[in-house]
Amino acid sequence: MKFVAVLGAQVGSTLSVILTLLLGCTIPISVQAQPSLVYVQPANGSVDVALDSSFVFVFDKPMVTSTARNGNDGDVQASISWSTNVEASKFETPPSWDSSGMVLTCRYVGNLPPSTTITWTINSPICEKKLIAQSDLSPVATTSGTFTTAKDCYSSGLPLGQGAIQLFKQISYRQSGPANPAQDPTDPPAFGAQVLPPSVNDLTNIKLRTTAGGFVDMQQADGHFIFWENFSSASAMDAKYPAGNYALILSRASSPDEEVPIELPGGTTYPPIPQINNYDAAQVIDSTKAFTLDFNAFTGIAPSDFVEFEVRDEFGTLVLSAPNSCAALALTNTATSFEIPAGTLSAGKSYHGALSFQKTFYFNTTTSQSYVMIGALYSRTHFPLATIGAPSNQSPQITTAKFQDGHFSFNVVDLPAAVAYRLQYTTSLVPTEWFDLQTLDSTTAMPLIDTQSGPTGGQRFYRLISP
Repeated sequence: MKFVAVLGAQVGSTLSVILTLLLGCTIPISVQAQPSLVYVQPANGSVDVALDSSFVFVFDKPMVTSTARNGNDGDVQASISWSTNVEASKFETPPSWDSSGMVLTCRYVGNLPPSTTITWTINSPICEKKLIAQSDLSPVATTSGTFTTAKDCYSSGLPLGQGAIQLFKQISYRQSGPANPAQDPTDPPAFGAQVLPPSVNDLTNIKLRTTAGGFVDMQQADGHFIFWENFSSASAMDAKYPAGNYALILSRASSPDEEVPIELPGGTTYPPIPQINNYDAAQVIDSTKAFTLDFNAFTGIAPSDFVEFEVRDEFGTLVLSAPNSCAALALTNTATSFEIPAGTLSAGKSYHGALSFQKTFYFNTTTSQSYVMIGALYSRTHFPLATIGAPSNQSPQITTAKFQDGHFSFNVVDLPAAVAYRLQYTTSLVPTEWFDLQTLDSTTAMPLIDTQSGPTGGQRFYRLISP
């Protein structure tokens, strides 16, 4: 007798499992799971989403990347469909995948509409070319989410129409316990410059002129211009990029080049090293409650100095940034704590935090139209955060399928408390021929035995339906 079990995973409201019984010899059970969407950023239900946000979808299996296509609702070719208040044609084509084929990033060129609730759907019911797994070409079940954009700001916290020019030096540290942070060998000292263009941007090229009179081309990435150089030590960095006069040369498509000077003065000292004072508590955060992160004071501050805090998830996606006018998150330069709002983090997850003290040596809002210009020295400390509890994407799973004593049997695990599911079966996969077998919840005894199945039952398909 031959028995093959193909086990699926829940996406949305349906969890399917295929159990096939054929005559022949006995072979080991083969397990194949239906692909699941396990993470999305911005999270479903998010508000105050920055107008220049990118969108990240993470699956639990490598996907066939060629089937990813953005479109508006009603587009039968769109595996990622968006509500009609978004111009789907403005998404970069094709969408970007990481090397694993599991992380999909959709980048919108330009600004999302402000103060707007936007809906996305993976594999809409009318989609003719769905997102499918590489392993068995099974599709991700239809899954939807919504978010609401902020009124008038970018992820940088700048208001619409405002750009930023920054020249900086940075020394990074890492804190791995309650003890003092140590210099981070994975993030060596760096000198850099970046330009965040305003919403109306015709910049085509930017050069950085150094104190020695040489020029360095800045690279364009995601609409920003960046230059970054790492060094083995702060002294080596200071030797190549000493105090003096620097300038950025902005080339535009429609007007003459513009030279923006920035002076790096001598004698400016780095700010103190940030340190988390309640490190242990930050490893057991209850995500359902607000959490206060405590840290040392930024001593010797001037009015133009800043304290900055950010949290990124395991995929590097920004989850929280403060100060941030998009989300009305205040963080002053005299602060020694910051409250992470309840619900910002997800249960059972690990995060990467970074706390920065910025000593500003140059600040100008008048020299160049539409730009804030900043020169700064950074001390930055990286540290982990973690939340307790079960991951929010936990879903019921049908496992340990067997054919024993003439019947199919299996377990259902990870059933949420106080939620009833209907177990259904079919022999044909015809949509109108699914039949209820029983109702079950987290208190149901396992294993489940399908007494209606038998040695001549051919094949049986099972699924769980949530309320």
